[in-house]
Amino acid sequence: MGSTGAAFISVSPTGRQTACSYKLHPDCSIFQAELSAVDKAIAFAMATAEEYGPSTEVIILSDSQVVLKSLTPAKQTALSIAIRRRYQHCEASGIYVTFAWVGAHFGVHYNERMDELANEGRSRGVPEDIPLPETATKQILSRSKPGEPLNRPVTTRSESTINA
Repeated sequence: MGSTGAAFISVSPTGRQTACSYKLHPDCSIFQAELSAVDKAIAFAMATAEEYGPSTEVIILSDSQVVLKSLTPAKQTALSIAIRRRYQHCEASGIYVTFAWVGAHFGVHYNERMDELANEGRSRGVPEDIPLPETATKQILSRSKPGEPLNRPVTTRSESTINA
């Protein structure tokens, strides 16, 4: 069974760059990985916004139109709901988040670097613990034997400062 990785890159107003890549459960889809990266990016923005004062602006770029469309209230996945809650918390805290689409594989530096980081994340330690969609849960259950424990690992991640 293969593995899935995800990543995000943060570039602060001062130019400091932080990258985070991590491994996901093997049954996570690319959609789940992309959505997870958006969730981690907005959480990181919330955690670091204090450094930049009130009215902080955050732009989250994604090369997945499907992921960006899933953030509308009409879509109901555990991660999209969590992201919308974080978004509302950001606005209430004076952190203004904009989501924007960038074309994949068109030489956009940070997009290409995130793809590399996501691939690196596939080989990192224990998978992140994120909500799996119903289809993935059914796949896991269909492969398990009665009475066998369903081991779901604890959360881990790797963060580092990168050079552009």
